[in-house]
Amino acid sequence: MISKHSTVSGAHFAFTDRWGGVSAVPYEELNLGGAVGDDAESVRANRALAATSLGVEPDQVVWMHQVHGREVAVVEGPWGPDAELPAVDAVVT
Repeated sequence: MISKHSTVSGAHFAFTDRWGGVSAVPYEELNLGGAVGDDAESVRANRALAATSLGVEPDQVVWMHQVHGREVAVVEGPWGPDAELPAVDAVVT
């Protein structure tokens, strides 16, 4: 499930939970993490489901390999389909 919110300032944000995706146990269901051992096709399908439910084209979403640290990637647009995702704690677009 994805909850979409926006504010009067024009900033948009969303929260996801684990329901409504395609990943199998133990990652079930809407696993968006590409580095935890889940099937890569399932993660791609889950990311596409999440993007679509937010009204965004899946190839326009900027994903990251989230680590708990202090590194931030500042980006101007999505990575290419074969790009290695940066290991960062946040992304600023």
